[in-house]
Amino acid sequence: MRLQAFCHNSRCHHNQPLNLEKLKAKLGPDAPAMADDLIPKLRCAKCGGKAVGLTYAPDNTKVSGMGHRID
Repeated sequence: MRLQAFCHNSRCHHNQPLNLEKLKAKLGPDAPAMADDLIPKLRCAKCGGKAVGLTYAPDNTKVSGMGHRID
């Protein structure tokens, strides 16, 4: 899974990918990774704003749990 954060501030619009492994290390292995759980913990790295959104997408560079490449 790829996770992209984006700033809703009309003067900023910064966006960046989030590293799920770093999030897991910071929040703990059992921490939920759904938008409603993560958004309150995030700030824009550029402007410091709290109006942040998330986009989730499959990561085509990873393999599935069955050992097959996900295409």
